[in-house]
Amino acid sequence: MPCSRGLGFPVGKQAMAPNGDVVTIVGTGTFSADGKSATGGGTFSHHVAATDTTITGSFTADSVMSFNKQVPESGANIYIQE
Repeated sequence: MPCSRGLGFPVGKQAMAPNGDVVTIVGTGTFSADGKSATGGGTFSHHVAATDTTITGSFTADSVMSFNKQVPESGANIYIQE
């Protein structure tokens, strides 16, 4: 029987590259690692420090390409609900 899990990226969490670029992802959904299915989506932004521009968009999830459950590094904030 496939196991369905919830997935979420908390609002306000960002990743910053050494060059000053900042990426923000906000999204929610569910996925089944066994069944390779997913639902959900969200938004993203990429602030390019060198040009002081921000690229934005949205995404949807409809499948799982691969899944490797590992404990995130300290400070990682991706939540998987079992």
